[in-house]
Amino acid sequence: MRLARHATPLTTGGMVRFLKACGISVAAYKLWTGFHTLSEDITANPDWGLRRWQELVLENIDTLRQNGSKGHFKPSTERENGVQRVP
Repeated sequence: MRLARHATPLTTGGMVRFLKACGISVAAYKLWTGFHTLSEDITANPDWGLRRWQELVLENIDTLRQNGSKGHFKPSTERENGVQRVP
């Protein structure tokens, strides 16, 4: 699998293609992130390119495949992770 160039912008189309190539459903990814749409994810991370996002997915691919595909994945809360999402 080839990763995108560093300058490639993050788009919903690129996200969907990469998730499909990894065997991860968009629904499982959205459960994991807590975003309702892929566009929300892009808006919350405006400085991210497709390559950086791909690397994040690959770091967490086992979790996404195992738990998300079974439909019982419970994403950790923002508070537990120390993450503050942009509304």
